Amino acid sequence: MKKLKGTVLVVISAISFGFLPIFARFSYLEGVTVNQFLFLRFLIASILFIIYLNVKKDFNIPSYRNFLYFVLLGGILYFSQSNLYLNSIIFIPISVAVLILYTYPVFVAIFSSIFYKEKLNKRIIIALILALIGLYLITNPIFSLSILGILLALSASLVYTVYILISAKIIIKYNEEVASFYIILSSSFSFLLSILFFGNLNFYFNLKAWIWILLVALISTSLAITTFLQGIKLIGPTLSSLISLIEPITSIVSSFIIFRESFFYLQWIGVVAIFVAIIISLK
Repeated sequence: MKKLKGTVLVVISAISFGFLPIFARFSYLEGVTVNQFLFLRFLIASILFIIYLNVKKDFNIPSYRNFLYFVLLGGILYFSQSNLYLNSIIFIPISVAVLILYTYPVFVAIFSSIFYKEKLNKRIIIALILALIGLYLITNPIFSLSILGILLALSASLVYTVYILISAKIIIKYNEEVASFYIILSSSFSFLLSILFFGNLNFYFNLKAWIWILLVALISTSLAITTFLQGIKLIGPTLSSLISLIEPITSIVSSFIIFRESFFYLQWIGVVAIFVAIIISLK
């Protein structure tokens, strides 16, 4: 039951995160910049969290040491990963950026085996190989690529790997909802500093823009982060990372339905490969 509950939580998180680029694209169409989008995403999510925690009477102030860990996770790592990823898609297609970003389960599995002594058995290796093949097929990267874009996306993958590995050790000692709040709050503060630095303080958006921003704050931030932290606490970083491969499937399938983007038979094979990888990893 513990493994099942953790799996369901990570699936919810992955689907919620999967809608992030959809909400982002609609926001950009309404004139919202990357930094504005990310700042408001985390600021609104912080407000939602503090209301929720106060209603539950579960709000508390962490120790100085834990607070520094949350600043590291949110204000540095999550801030950096989000910035690197959403800036990489300026230089390379989203599908290619997704493919590069989702090499992170490989890094998580490798570094978990080195630092956390998790077993990197044949089953996990096969699942990882299938997952990477599936991602290659589903993103169909037949493009002329920018080196800068590739480096930004790869950096996002490595930063997210570090975020997951540290989260796995920190969150187990702390209430995941309170931890999520401080991680999100730290992220919003970092994006505020970024906006102040670049002088982009105009938030006069139309109603549609605000709707998309609210949706990303509620679904692709508050819900997604909390359920992922709850899930990783129950089933560990490697399995959580593998199940999170549902996220790019959600993004690409949603784009196919909403924006009528092309979807080829090789991509459907990729979808099957990813689900097989997840099933193998769950046995």
